[in-house]
Amino acid sequence: MSDGDTIFALSTGKASSVRADVSAIGAIAATLMAQAVARAVVEAESLTEHQLPAHRDYVKG
Repeated sequence: MSDGDTIFALSTGKASSVRADVSAIGAIAATLMAQAVARAVVEAESLTEHQLPAHRDYVKG
């Protein structure tokens, strides 16, 4: 909770009787962030003009 990473969420406030566990929300957010980073790595394309290879240059399939 204090490592400097921040994830924002929006709420309408209509379900005021619902209680949220900050640790559970943080765990879910961390999982989603990890999936987003992994997808970005796999989908990235190399920058040949800068000689920067991408994941797909190393993994064929």
